[in-house]
Amino acid sequence: MKFPKTTLYLLLLLAAILLSACSGQVSGSWPGLTSNGDRAYLAFNQYVYAVDLNTGQMVWRFPEKPESNINFFAPPALTPQGRLIVGSYALNGAKPRLYSLDAKTGQIHWVFENATNHFIASPLITDQGIYAPNADGSVYALGFEKENLWTYPTDRGIWASPTTDEDCTCIYFASMDHRLYKVNAQTGEEEWKTTDLGGALAGPPTYHASVLFQGTSNNQMLALDAASKENIWTFQTEGWVWSGAAYDDGVVYFGDLKGNVYAVNASTGEKIWAVKADGAIVSKPLVYKGLIYYTTETANIYAVDKQGTLQWRQETPAKIYGPVVAAGDMILVALTDLKNPLLAYDLNGNLKWTFSVPEK
Repeated sequence: MKFPKTTLYLLLLLAAILLSACSGQVSGSWPGLTSNGDRAYLAFNQYVYAVDLNTGQMVWRFPEKPESNINFFAPPALTPQGRLIVGSYALNGAKPRLYSLDAKTGQIHWVFENATNHFIASPLITDQGIYAPNADGSVYALGFEKENLWTYPTDRGIWASPTTDEDCTCIYFASMDHRLYKVNAQTGEEEWKTTDLGGALAGPPTYHASVLFQGTSNNQMLALDAASKENIWTFQTEGWVWSGAAYDDGVVYFGDLKGNVYAVNASTGEKIWAVKADGAIVSKPLVYKGLIYYTTETANIYAVDKQGTLQWRQETPAKIYGPVVAAGDMILVALTDLKNPLLAYDLNGNLKWTFSVPEK
């Protein structure tokens, strides 16, 4: 398969992260971001940071002293018990770790070390437990007190978060082995897996009303029946759909590595509109308060309305590989900037604050 230049860059960058034997900071990595409405939680290089959303100031960071063989990449996830679940990628032969931290203080609750490769994607948190995908190709299901519930292996690494739905006790996840899986969330028993979908699945599936929307490296967005795994429609894109789709009011929104953002009828797969950005779209769009927000690798944030008309655009100081994150009357964007990795904007695109990493 011949990859475009941007695809090759992303693959080489991720490979460098996964295979690096260097100690210290990995300046080629990019940050993972989540928010609970009061704080932002940023996983980047050697630390996980808790940031106050009102001031943009650090509340805590973990660990107190950096470890040369542990870095952070995957976005943290919050449990109903107020724990922050965050995975590491390990250097110099260290064990990859999945941490449970107190979200208020950053103190360790427990550490899980059974995985054999790096944590690239955020874990899925449900009322039943924690479902952590790993680059070793497995999903690890854990209880909130670290009980081992089950492990489900696939044939290649898993680079994307699982998803679930309210209609079944199950989770869905995509593997780089070109297949989408449906597994019983309580037992880990396979309910189905697709045949080869024609390309690697680097992004997560999006579930809505018994339909799964899945992008592929074969320049396609697929709609699959969640009960039967049968294909409902296929939408051809210009480039690799690296990340997931956002569903809103009968429309799915997604981008590709050629810089296209698409709005597609969720029922029929027919294109409603497409707009061209200035660079690769490597993260899932955010539909929030009437606008669609998305970022490009070339350091820009876009806001368009539901007709695809540009409302505003802001250029940032560094590359962006993660999605826009909603935070009340603000949106947050994490950058590949070692000194100023987090920006907050109001919904009109005005900068409200910048998080600057404190001196060690």
